[in-house]
Amino acid sequence: REKYVGLQTNMGTVKLGSNRNPNQFLGGVYWDAFVTTNLEARGNGGMSGGAFGHFNYFDNSLSYETPNWGGFSAMLVYGLEDVTTATTTTTADDGDYSIGVQWTGLGGDLQVIAVRNEDKNNSSGAAGDLNIEERNKLGVKYTFLKDYTVLAQFEQIKNDAGTTDADV
Repeated sequence: REKYVGLQTNMGTVKLGSNRNPNQFLGGVYWDAFVTTNLEARGNGGMSGGAFGHFNYFDNSLSYETPNWGGFSAMLVYGLEDVTTATTTTTADDGDYSIGVQWTGLGGDLQVIAVRNEDKNNSSGAAGDLNIEERNKLGVKYTFLKDYTVLAQFEQIKNDAGTTDADV
């Protein structure tokens, strides 16, 4: 989970440590009505999983979160170091990043998101290969009459060969 040291000012928040991934928290788990149940979207093919999907945090990373500017906000997380131990590898390597933007309008009833992740050394490649994986996500959520919500979220995962691995 999140473990960091940081500085918060009126110009935004900077954190160093284990930071949340914009892909997980913009849309994602906040939009899933069944999160943490057996019906949650990220565990059942409705949202992407994996280290750069809706399950991860970036270890050994630097993040910046903007304040809310007229309904607009952004998050950037950048991996700083490759670390491997006997039992695990970090969720992000040196140069990996995730950036997300969100706009909220109509008194909070409308949200629009866009997120991009890049994993520069994805483990799905052949040994020794630099297998770059890109994840892109777009989403819109609208709440009306205070009790009804309509939302759509599109995710695309591409590998370094330019082929599409999955659309969710």
